[in-house]
Amino acid sequence: MTDIGSIGARSVQTLGDRSVSNLEHTGSVQFMYAMLQMELAQSNKNAALDKIDGIKAAQEQSKAYTQQINQCRDLMLQMEDLQTELDEVGGNNGMSSLFSKSELDAEVETLTPIVEEVADLLAEAKDDNSNLVYTSWTAQDYINGLPSEVIFDMQRGGAGDHQHLNYEVQIGYDVLSKRLEVLQQAQSLYTKLESMCESAGITINGGAITLDSLKSAIANLEGEQETVSADIQQEMVFVQDFMGQYNAYTQGSSSAISEANETLKTLARG
Repeated sequence: MTDIGSIGARSVQTLGDRSVSNLEHTGSVQFMYAMLQMELAQSNKNAALDKIDGIKAAQEQSKAYTQQINQCRDLMLQMEDLQTELDEVGGNNGMSSLFSKSELDAEVETLTPIVEEVADLLAEAKDDNSNLVYTSWTAQDYINGLPSEVIFDMQRGGAGDHQHLNYEVQIGYDVLSKRLEVLQQAQSLYTKLESMCESAGITINGGAITLDSLKSAIANLEGEQETVSADIQQEMVFVQDFMGQYNAYTQGSSSAISEANETLKTLARG
């Protein structure tokens, strides 16, 4: 089968090594037929090349869908990992979702000065636990609100109890600083999620991104990709058809020229 992409700018006035120049002024039926066949061949070649350009564009679109799908899946895994890490250091603590922008930002804003305060207390508390340090009521209220299993040693039950020994502050700092780190990672990931959702046409309701919304996005993207793939297959069928027509018309032109040349030779011999 002829490679239509390699035809390029080859003149339609020359077909293989058979020149039609000797026939141009004969007015023969064979010559007219050969020219018609070449015109039809060129038309089919152009149509095939147009289809190929469309296929290339569709393949790029399919590639983009694949990248978005893989990105969604990767971000889902990161979301799950961060939620697991957060659960180990106090859970959502009143947030409806780790990836609700307003709630996440508010939690980071609240926790940041508390971590700084506890870090300062850790510097004041003696390693031999021979002195007491005191948290602010704001910090103590926050600490008391966390699950007891993660920060029990720093929690206090009495209304006026906010004094701590070194080992208690150390445990509290480890938990709170890790919690802040996870929340800040979630903020960074949210930015990526938001950008990805925008490019994928995913609506973020109330500033919250959920695993379910990403799963739905993946399903939609996969559906779009399947449609593009089906279109590519159909267009390839058309290309094959045009190439077949091109080959047929080219062969027809070649045969007509051969017959015309034979006629001229016969006439020349008299």
